[in-house]
Amino acid sequence: MYDYKLVEGTSYPLFYFITSNGYEYSVSFFKEPTKIKDVIVVQVSIDCINSEDAPKDLCTGKTVFQIILNYLKENDHILAFVCDDQDSRHLSRKRKFTAWYKLYNTSKYDMLNYENYVQEVSKTYYSSVIYNTDKYSKEHIETNYNKHVRSINSKD
Repeated sequence: MYDYKLVEGTSYPLFYFITSNGYEYSVSFFKEPTKIKDVIVVQVSIDCINSEDAPKDLCTGKTVFQIILNYLKENDHILAFVCDDQDSRHLSRKRKFTAWYKLYNTSKYDMLNYENYVQEVSKTYYSSVIYNTDKYSKEHIETNYNKHVRSINSKD
C-alpha cells in the first residue's frame, strides 16, 4: 500500500498518493443532493492525474480501497461509485472496482452493483454502492438507492 495524504483547503475530502512508477492519484468524495430520509449518499471519484493508461499495480487498488474504508469508518454514509462512460471504458472500471472490493473489503461492508438504463439518452450507466451492514439492511439500500437514481434520471 502507498502512503497517502489528505489535501487541505478543499471543500470535500480529497486524498492524494503517488505510485512507485510515479503515477499520481486522487480519491475524492462528494455528497450527492438527495431527498432520501436518513441516508447520505456520497460519490467517490478515483482519478489518475498524470495518465489515462497507468500500468496495473496491486498497491494502487489496495491504497484506493483503504482510503474508501477509512472514509466509511469515519462517516455513516452510503458510498456510490459511478463508472465514467466518456471514453467507453465504463465496464472496465466496473470490473476493476469490483475486483478491488473482493480483494480488500472487510466483512463489515457490502456492495451492490447496478445497471441503470436511461432511455432518454439510450445509455446504460454502471454504479456500485458500498454500505455498512451494521447500520443498513440490503433492502433499505436497494429501495433508497433506486429512489435516488430514479430522482436523478427524472431531472435529465
